[in-house]
Parts: sequence; C-alpha cells; structure tokens
Amino acid sequence: MTLPALPERADVVVVGAGISGLVAARRLAAAGVDVAVVEARDRVGGRLKRVVTPSGRVLEAGGELVGEHMASIRALADELGVPIIPMGVGEGQLVRYHEGERLLEAFPYEKTPDSGAALHAATKALDAMAAQVPIEDPWNAPRAAEWDAQTLLQWVDANVADPGARAGLAAEFYFMGGAFEELSLLFCLWTLHAMGLWEQWEMGTSHRLQGGTSDLVTRVAEPLRDRIFEQAPVRRVEHAAGGVTVHTDRGAIRAEALVVAIAPALCPRIEWEPRLPPARDRLQDRYLMGHGIKFQAIYDEPWWREKGYMGLGLGQDPVWVLVDATGPDDEGAGRLVGFAPITGRDVARWSDVMGDEEAAKQLFVEQVGNYFGDGPAPVEVHLFSWVGDPWSLGCGTGLGCGTLSTVGPSLRAPIGPIVWAGAETGLPQNDWIEGAISAGERASREALERVGAAAG
Repeated sequence: MTLPALPERADVVVVGAGISGLVAARRLAAAGVDVAVVEARDRVGGRLKRVVTPSGRVLEAGGELVGEHMASIRALADELGVPIIPMGVGEGQLVRYHEGERLLEAFPYEKTPDSGAALHAATKALDAMAAQVPIEDPWNAPRAAEWDAQTLLQWVDANVADPGARAGLAAEFYFMGGAFEELSLLFCLWTLHAMGLWEQWEMGTSHRLQGGTSDLVTRVAEPLRDRIFEQAPVRRVEHAAGGVTVHTDRGAIRAEALVVAIAPALCPRIEWEPRLPPARDRLQDRYLMGHGIKFQAIYDEPWWREKGYMGLGLGQDPVWVLVDATGPDDEGAGRLVGFAPITGRDVARWSDVMGDEEAAKQLFVEQVGNYFGDGPAPVEVHLFSWVGDPWSLGCGTGLGCGTLSTVGPSLRAPIGPIVWAGAETGLPQNDWIEGAISAGERASREALERVGAAAG
C-alpha cells in the first residue's frame, strides 16, 4: 500500500500517536490549527494496543485499568461516549502471600495484623512527607535535595522492619519503573502525592473501559484520520525561535510549533539542532523504563468465583498481582489478568523465564493455581511486554537519585517552539494513561500559544 505524502508545512507537528499525542492533536485540530502527527509505528495508540487473538477474542496488550481518582481519562471517556465498567472482583476471599505462606483473608492483613499496623504507620509517614512535595514542581520541596539523595530502600530500611509491611510497600512501588533500591525517595513521594496520597493510591484501578482503551484511542484518532502519518520515525529536528523543521523517514515538515509526545528515554534517539540544553538532555538520560509483564488467561467460566474467591491475589513472586478482569463483554467466559513487575533483583532472577514466552506462560498458569487452587486449564494464555519494543523500551517510568531535584524543572519547560507531552509530564498524575491524557491537554494549549504568537 502506498503511504500518503507528508505535507511540506503545518502549524503544529506532533511526534508520537500515543494517547497523549492524539489528545494534543485532537484539541489543536478542534481549535482550527493545521496539525500533522508523525508516528514511527504502523499504527496509532503507542502502548495502548488492541490484540485480536486467533480465536477472535479482543484483548488489550497495554494499559486498560482505570481508577476512581483518574479525572482526565474519565472526562475523555465521557466526552467520547465510552462507558467505564467495574472489573470482575467481587465478594469472597482474597489470597495473599506472606513470607511464602498462602493466606485467605476477607481483607488485606486480616491474618497478620502486626504487618498491617506497620504498613499503616509507614504509609502515614510517607503521606506526611509526600504532602510537602509540590505536585507541579517537586524540586522545590523544602527537603528536595535531602530526599533525592537517598533511595526508597534507604528510607524503608531505616523505618520499616516488618517483612509483611515491606512486601506491601514493594507491591505498590514495583510498578513505578524500578525497585526500592533503584528509585529516588523524592520521586516516590512526588508520585504518591500526585496519586492523591496513600488512601487514594491504595484504592487502585478498579474499573476499565468497555470495549477497551483501544476503543478510546480509535475515537480520539477518528477526526485526525487524514492528519496522522504512520511509519514516519523522526530522525532530526531543527528548531529556532521561528519554528521547527521535522525530518522523518518519509520527508520533512516545517511548522511553527512541535509537540513531543514520546517517552523521555526515546528523545535522545532524535538528533536535535541545536542540541537540547544539558539539563533537558540529562533528565532524558536518567529515566528508568519499567519492565512489567502483563498476562491474560481466558477460561470457559470464572471458576474461582464458585470456590469463594473474590478474584484478587497478591504477593506471589513474580506475579505480584492477579485480578479478575471478567466483564460484561466477556459473555460468560472468565478472564484473569496478572502483572509481574520485573525490576531490581528480580530482573536477574526471572530474566531467563520471562525471556521464554512459553515458559513464562506456563509459570503464570502455575501461579494462578497457587493463588486460587485447582481449576480447569485455560482456553487461551497471552503474554504482553513492552520490553525490547524499539518505540517503547518498557512501561512505567521512574527516576533514580539526584535527578528530580536538579534537572527536574526541564520536564515540562518548553524550549522555544518545542513543548513536551507524554505521560511523564502529566498533571496531577505523572504517568500512566491518566498522565498521558492530561499532558496532551496541557501541551495543546502551550502549542496553541506558540501558533498564535507566530501568527501575530
């Protein structure tokens, strides 16, 4: 198929057709701006991807879960008429592993109240510190330099002795792009505050979009159909006060403004002329990309419910979280989703298994049995990972020590005609789908200001 030619000019070029870039482009187009979206892949959506299995079942390879606190995705879904539905977790017992022992509980830490109390004390202390970290500019926290000089592990070692409480903290923070020993304490406190502090964070992601997040992507992209140019990775950007020239594998586009809606770790792959300021360059180089693995198992029915399980399993290594994601569109079948955050020391421990797709699937099925007991064999098992994907590099991001307090102000600061989108730049939440959408909204406003200034 012959690809359409790129335009020679546009008002704004958006780099990246993930949800952040698409939202920015949609808002700009609605404002009458001539926008062009260039995307390296042969599809839109970025890490939101629809997968149709050989049996015809539609699954989400990327993010699909929504929390009560996620205002941006809820507003966008409402605007586009995409219903938000609860996941299948219901009443019954949850399963939690505590120091290798399988516990059945009505609520977390019912069987280990001392660990629950220790975790509560730890999260109260973290909340108190996180509340001192401004969401928009965490580098201006009164103790920013002090907290950015230590890892989360150092704080946990000094303040949390109970193994169960430590495991509970790990289960939450492991999904942030790194492990205790890798993440800056300041970064973790910032993220905690951005999530709404611990009580809100602990509520987690209890809903999903009917039809999947890929349906949301399709609806956002629909009015942009003639403005999106796929298979056009950006290789070079020339920028000056008067605008930008974006060089792709399919040609070059001249524009008044540029929205960069890709992960910071991908930005150094572009040649910038002139080079980006050292602070921005250093920030991009320091981002950790998460190595989370997502599993999905499909069964003829949700058999664990008949056994009295609510459909939630926690704490088994490496599948730290197992959740019943059965929804109305599963038409009687049962669906379990598991998450394995392969970070820190687990990278070495599980690397060989997770690098072998069939071995990883087998391990997942075994761990489903560990959580919920004997059951029928799954009809289908799928593994989704962004590790090694050249246009993603991973999922979820984190920062190590000494970055946020020093070069953090470069995160959202425009550079002449260049403005930054992408999940990491979202407000108030600084990652995941929620952060990506809010970042796209903000970046569209900043780009519109630059187009207006150029027109004036």
